[in-house]
Amino acid sequence: MGKGRGKGGDGCDVLFGSFYCACFILFIGPIFLFIGVAIIGTSINDSRGSKIHEYNIKVESWRDKLASSPPFLEAKNFTADFSFAGGCGGNKGHGWTQDFTLLGGESPVDSIKDGSKDNAEPLAPQFKYFAEEDISVAKAKGCKITITFRSPKGKELARVTETLAQERVSHCSTSGGLVECRRLCDMQGGYLKVPRKGPAQCITRKELNSFCIKVTYDEEEGDFKADAMVPQSGDPDEEKNYGCYYRPRNYGYLIESSRMVFAPSQFIGVSEQALNSNGKRRIRVLVRDSSDPWLHYLKITDGTGKFGLSTESKLIIGFTFLSFGILLTVLEIKAFYFVCYYSRNPETRRPRNSILGTYYDFAHRNKRGETTGIPVVATVPPHQHQYVSNPHYVAGPHQHTSAGLGHGQVEMSNASAARQPSHAPAGPDQSTPPQSNYAVVGTPLYINV
Repeated sequence: MGKGRGKGGDGCDVLFGSFYCACFILFIGPIFLFIGVAIIGTSINDSRGSKIHEYNIKVESWRDKLASSPPFLEAKNFTADFSFAGGCGGNKGHGWTQDFTLLGGESPVDSIKDGSKDNAEPLAPQFKYFAEEDISVAKAKGCKITITFRSPKGKELARVTETLAQERVSHCSTSGGLVECRRLCDMQGGYLKVPRKGPAQCITRKELNSFCIKVTYDEEEGDFKADAMVPQSGDPDEEKNYGCYYRPRNYGYLIESSRMVFAPSQFIGVSEQALNSNGKRRIRVLVRDSSDPWLHYLKITDGTGKFGLSTESKLIIGFTFLSFGILLTVLEIKAFYFVCYYSRNPETRRPRNSILGTYYDFAHRNKRGETTGIPVVATVPPHQHQYVSNPHYVAGPHQHTSAGLGHGQVEMSNASAARQPSHAPAGPDQSTPPQSNYAVVGTPLYINV
């Protein structure tokens, strides 16, 4: 005979696990219904089409501007110089400088990241000022670089200071949950860590990859200036909004989606080994016109490069969720009905149908003196086959009071004794056979546990 679990700690775990599982099963159908209706509701507004239309307008405006030979197209070059603030090791000490000359052209070529471009105009023609150089340092981590952008006439346009390589832990504060935190962290070039307590952490090991500013021509001064207002970001008053890389502002070790800016520097994620390695680092430097459709493309797509789902895709996804939701809800209502039916009609025999039998077992699982409906299959010696022959309920309420039985123990009665009326006298061929603890092979025997 089996023995009980003791104080029932495992039983509590099973109870709570069953509770959460039951809640999930009961509500998964309505949840799918809600998601399906919500997605179908969003299909009324063609947000993807609106974004593509807005983007196409910016492309046409850019083409008209370049066709009129603006000063940006006619400028010979822009310049930039690096200065190292120390801590870089080797010969790159404090005050060491390196000059860049940015030449106009299409390189590096921009492209639309959205796989299904639909009616989006291509990013053409493309024109920006670009230079690419290798910087050799003995110590990248902690090495600070200051870059100064200058106009073709030598006017200082912007000055940016960044650390060449850095490791940082930022806390995510957003109402969008972990999905939004992960998206923001990916845009930062990091990976998300979710501790058991406290906010999610974005851990970034990153290395400086490029600098870029956007400029506009000032007719009154007859020269270029950094443009911090076009295109505007979610934080238009930020003084460093003159960059080209649309991403969440990382300030005070906190990132928020509401603080999107055009930053002047871009980092790429690297491994810990690469972060601590020394040697050459390739740095890109760019100057773009603030009317460049690439900048507006980043703003329109919220920095992701994706215009979003089309109306057709939303309808397909919505109706898929809706169909599964209806199916699951119907099954849940059916299950609830049969469980209630069998609970109110305990005298009903257990159905042979496996699904209805499961409902019956669930309805009787906690009732005292009744079977749990657990089939037991065991080997019976041939000479004892007549003792238990396909019983429906061999075990009964009387077993809970049998002498010597404790919690979690099982006592089996033979089939003949179970079917024998209590008032019938025992004849020679109806004598009560000895008790058997066996069942016929392949025959379900329902017992109390």
